[in-house]
Amino acid sequence: MMRSAHRRRPGTSLMEVLVGFGILGIGVASVISLYPFAALAAGNALIRDRTTTSALIADGQLREIHKRMVVEVGEASNEPYYPSLDRGAGGAPVPRDSGEPSYPVFIDPMGFAAGLTGPVGGTTGIPRVNLSVVTNSGDPVRHALRFCSQLDGLGYNDDGAVQAGPEMRELRYNWLWVVQRPVNRDRFNLRAQVVVFNQRIHQYRPSMTETVYPGTLTVGQTILTGIPLAAEVRKGSWLMDAGRTAGATAPFPLRHAEFYRVVSIADDGRIELHRPVQSPHGNVGTYTANIVVMPGIIDVYERPQLSAGFGP
Repeated sequence: MMRSAHRRRPGTSLMEVLVGFGILGIGVASVISLYPFAALAAGNALIRDRTTTSALIADGQLREIHKRMVVEVGEASNEPYYPSLDRGAGGAPVPRDSGEPSYPVFIDPMGFAAGLTGPVGGTTGIPRVNLSVVTNSGDPVRHALRFCSQLDGLGYNDDGAVQAGPEMRELRYNWLWVVQRPVNRDRFNLRAQVVVFNQRIHQYRPSMTETVYPGTLTVGQTILTGIPLAAEVRKGSWLMDAGRTAGATAPFPLRHAEFYRVVSIADDGRIELHRPVQSPHGNVGTYTANIVVMPGIIDVYERPQLSAGFGP
């Protein structure tokens, strides 16, 4: 009887072990590399959530104030932003029955408390006003921070109740409003923008808070030129086109308030904007405008128009 031959398999070779470890290492490295991207995505999502919530809160606040303090009172309203729409700062008043836009006005209780009320950078006057609800609070400086800031995070007890205490309110995100009548004779119809800041420090006003540069823009294009390379402008920061009133002298009034996010900066100084340039106050083609560098802005939200028939 013949016994069948058995082939003996030798032990795993060193080469096979090394190959196995190499494949395992590649897999582990791939998995580990996903964690930073996941953390970055989660952080960005949290920021988007916080800033969007801030814009919605701010929108509701302004609609309530516009309805109660302006629309229901009428032309006798003394809410600070309402009369400021006609006169702006440094320019001729816009007639009440005019078909041209009013002046844009910054409703910025925090900036008002910090003293940002006059000409900025020596060229552009940004007329910041307070709100009567803040002015009449008894402590306008403190109330400006509380009224224009959002809860950055909430803590909870074991039973699910929200924890009380100063740790609830980091006050990281805060905001201001920019309002303007598209047609000045439509007294209660206002364009409303909410500008949300990230880590804007209350009552801190550096010397170059809002620097102004003459920039060249072309309506319908996305390129800005004329800003020096030394300017505090980088990818992701925001600029504001303040427009320019023909024949006006410095300090130029804020005649236009269009915000643009910087997408990229070329080596030759050309700045790409996130959307096409809008026509400021009837300008067409290429024009020179006052460009204001706005530090700390994380996003700008265009909200539905305020009107006499559109309340909160």
